Amino acid sequence: MNKILISGYYGYGNAGDEAILCALIDGLRQTIPDVDLVVLSHDPLLTAEQYQVRAINRYNYLALIWELGRANLLISGGGSLLQDATGRWSIPYYTSIIRVAEFLKVPVMFFSQGVGPLTRSSSKKLVKRTLSPVTTLTVRDQQSLQLLNDLGLDHVQLTADPVFFLQPVSEQRIKEILIAERIPFNENGPWIGFNARPWENQEHYSHEIAIALDEIIKQSKAHIIMMPFQYQNDYEVMYEIMKSMKNKSNVFMIQKEYRADELLGICHQLDLMIGMRLHSLIFALRSGAIPIGISYDPKIDALLARFGREPVGNTAHLSSAKIVREFTEINDQYEALHAVIASTTKELEAEAWHAVQLAGEIILGGQYD
Repeated sequence: MNKILISGYYGYGNAGDEAILCALIDGLRQTIPDVDLVVLSHDPLLTAEQYQVRAINRYNYLALIWELGRANLLISGGGSLLQDATGRWSIPYYTSIIRVAEFLKVPVMFFSQGVGPLTRSSSKKLVKRTLSPVTTLTVRDQQSLQLLNDLGLDHVQLTADPVFFLQPVSEQRIKEILIAERIPFNENGPWIGFNARPWENQEHYSHEIAIALDEIIKQSKAHIIMMPFQYQNDYEVMYEIMKSMKNKSNVFMIQKEYRADELLGICHQLDLMIGMRLHSLIFALRSGAIPIGISYDPKIDALLARFGREPVGNTAHLSSAKIVREFTEINDQYEALHAVIASTTKELEAEAWHAVQLAGEIILGGQYD
């Protein structure tokens, strides 16, 4: 039996990272027969139950060494693991996992990650030193490719985020969720998803977003579904935005925490998504909805650039008037934009699947078809 250890930001209730894990597990199981998957997780019991895999505590290095010593491959990714914007310990932690695998002579695949920002010279040195021996380096966007190239790593392949081949739950399950949440999914749209997260300048961007949503509802009679993607972190800031709005009758806040494939199913009901978190935008694109992105990190800009679009603003400089103007422009050319999104999303789905095929080649070698 072939055994793969998967390292990432799993078990924290972040829908984006859980979507990556869900897609990755499904892809590997389709590609590699009788594969034994072991996931490093913050919540091993929950991860094991949700995905029917074995899971170990991400900080249990003794268990890690034992499992790696019997593994055929370490997959590091996806997500944005190697960045120093959210703290100084992320890069040392994830590179330490890779270096343990390298010490044990276990093949490593750097799987469709976003890289950066790397603001410290020490971060750049550590990333370069750790990734130089890794023969299969794949990243999910052009900016990450350029950053690794600038560090002297010239054997990097451009793929895409694995969530681009994630499948939603059944339509019946989506209806059950919408009924439970008292969201009138049979009413006419437009239906707009909305996601925000805590970040710097929260008071400013929350104020501007509330004004914009009020104006959009006034102009178009839109329905807004507020969708926390990391429930414990997002709910409070989104609730405060909703509370400060004047017109709440068409606003629906998701009240329960849902699996990634369930949130993706909800996104299939949307026409647009106004979002901060990267995977709120990817879920929308995967579902055919048009994104209006608010940037707090270069990965937002990188994703939108692939679709020929730009963020409507960033958390430090956000204007309600610009959000409303973007919404109006999208409405005026909706069909043309929808066609472009559908075509580009198809390309990204194929690129994302290519990364899974590369993992299959590492494991199966000449047996891989």
